[in-house]
Amino acid sequence: MTRKVAQSNNHLITEPALEQAARWFVDLQEGQQTSFPPCRSDFNRWLLIEENQRAWQQINQIHLQYQRHKTQLNHQSASVLYDTVNISRRDLLKSVAGLSFATWLGWEGYHSKQMRHQLASLTADLSSAVGQSKQIALANNGQLWLNTNSAINRLSTTNGHAFELVTGEVYLDDFVTSSANAMVNHSNSTRLQTLINGKLLLLTTEPSNGSVANNSGARCTMMLNEDRSQCHLALYQGRATLYYQGQKRQLVADQQLQLAPNNAGALNFSTAQITPLNTNEKPPWLNGQLHANDIPLAEFVQQLKRYRSGYIRLQAGLENIRVAGVYPAFDSDATLDLLAKALPIRIHYLTPWFVSITS
Repeated sequence: MTRKVAQSNNHLITEPALEQAARWFVDLQEGQQTSFPPCRSDFNRWLLIEENQRAWQQINQIHLQYQRHKTQLNHQSASVLYDTVNISRRDLLKSVAGLSFATWLGWEGYHSKQMRHQLASLTADLSSAVGQSKQIALANNGQLWLNTNSAINRLSTTNGHAFELVTGEVYLDDFVTSSANAMVNHSNSTRLQTLINGKLLLLTTEPSNGSVANNSGARCTMMLNEDRSQCHLALYQGRATLYYQGQKRQLVADQQLQLAPNNAGALNFSTAQITPLNTNEKPPWLNGQLHANDIPLAEFVQQLKRYRSGYIRLQAGLENIRVAGVYPAFDSDATLDLLAKALPIRIHYLTPWFVSITS
């Protein structure tokens, strides 16, 4: 059975069409550099089919995203200097990003939820590239980490820290232990908020034992799925209160909560079950790791896609192969190589940004 894996302008695109488009892309790119260019008439006939047109557009978008990712990595050191200039980076980007995105994907694509989301990520105060993480120092010795392809905004506040998660995943370590020689004033709470289906979800942290002199603050994570309709929250230390649409819920250390739409499309805030964390250790990605505990290959590939710019195609019939082990999160090529050695699969690189996993 042919699987439908991509969507463009509300139309699904099959895997064979995407792979054909990728092969045409490679042939046409290589043909520009050789004396034996591919037959243009064959390509034009292939492009007459509507699904192929959508696949061709999708492949070009993937290529542009890959090029943008490479450019972002190449300019990381320059961006550190740029951020020190006395100018609002967000305001400057807002003035040019809209035009570039509209030109790149067209007016209709720009107004889609996904494109608005990508624009918000581009104009965020702090962000990390695909396949990269970022650590930010906070006051009172706190730390904040951004996982791959994540972005946050700093919010103005008179007390503590306040951040908005725009996309991806953030780990906040605002947990400070004082000593006899270093008393820490940590009476202020920390706010971490995001939008779920356009509605505000707010998390505030509190001291773990009610004291502001010892073991204050919290350690927690917040992760959004790609279309910002779901959110995973985990609290490793401290206490936290969640607010959503006039409702509130409490979390204590070593608890987690998965928020997702119910059958009616509304967020299951009041009914979602609070479950214990499997471990009180930090998330594996903080140590550059992806953990697989006997999970289906399809589920693992979905995780890996977050760390790789481009497209990973999984051949039908391989979805339920079991994966177990520890893999490098921020070196997807090495992870794919390890998978090929451990499992009955093969890895094919059609381009650096189009990878096929086959039997």
